[in-house]
Amino acid sequence: DSAYRLVGSEMCIRDSYDRALNILNDPATKVSIKTPIHQAEYTYRLARIFHEMGYFDKALNYYKTTIISCKDNKTYFAPNSALQVGIIYEGKGDLREARKYYKLVPNLSTDEYRNSLNMKAKAYLNKLDNKRM
Repeated sequence: DSAYRLVGSEMCIRDSYDRALNILNDPATKVSIKTPIHQAEYTYRLARIFHEMGYFDKALNYYKTTIISCKDNKTYFAPNSALQVGIIYEGKGDLREARKYYKLVPNLSTDEYRNSLNMKAKAYLNKLDNKRM
């Protein structure tokens, strides 16, 4: 089932990005994705892999897809994707876009990891404010 394959791919992320991509791109994985939550998890996992591999434009694309596809879900995929998009934009020097996505985190946060994600977003916003001074 897709949840098992997606969890397996997460385990592989720490071991081998190529192996994780192979699992996610396996036709059996794609066919088994039947729910919106699984689709959101699928795009989120791809974003995380590409982010870790340094393919920031691909990661941005998948993170933004995740934000759009699971805004109304009760998962951490959307708020954490917004946080990661902010981090990427900050790294690229686009502080306006970074700020926009950091501010989006609390609006997307659910009960799961809410405090942690909101605190991280606030810390990044404070860091941006200090850069201005």
